[in-house]
Parts: sequence; structure tokens; C-alpha cells
Amino acid sequence: PTTYGGTRTALRFTLNQTAYVTITLTRPSDGTYIKTLVSNFSFSSGSNYAYWDGTDQAGNHVPSGTYNFRVDATSSQFGNSYQTAYVVVTR
Repeated sequence: PTTYGGTRTALRFTLNQTAYVTITLTRPSDGTYIKTLVSNFSFSSGSNYAYWDGTDQAGNHVPSGTYNFRVDATSSQFGNSYQTAYVVVTR
């Protein structure tokens, strides 16, 4: 897991080829939507990063806990795919 306890954290993901990516965060306990970090942005193949400042879509700091982040990728060769992981927030 990625741990967040400061001003921002890097969420790392890997792509097999260039793709358009959307990254969303949710609370795993009930699936509540937290924030969209990236929406339909083109990333290159290989390791990539998105940064999260520990806030929800309204700009409020989220409480300590575990949050899922989902990377949805669309590419011309592979179509749609996704990866999920989680980040732990400690305050």
C-alpha cells in the first residue's frame, strides 16, 4: 500500500502502452466516491504517477483510513482495462 501522512503522496501505476487514463478514489468500506484525480488524460507506457493531496472532490481533508484508487485505461490496442490498489491515510 501507499501511505499518506503529509502534504501529498504519489500513486504509482504501470501501463503496457500509451493510454487515456482516469483515476478515481473511493472508500472501500462502502464504495463512497472521494475524488477524481485524473480524467481521460494521456499517459505514456511504463511507470507513471498521479499525486493526491489527501482531499476529497470538495477540497476537504479526508479522515484517517484506507482508500482505494482505481486506474481505468483505454488504449487502441488493448481496449479498456483497469488496476486497483489502496492508500492508507494517517493523520
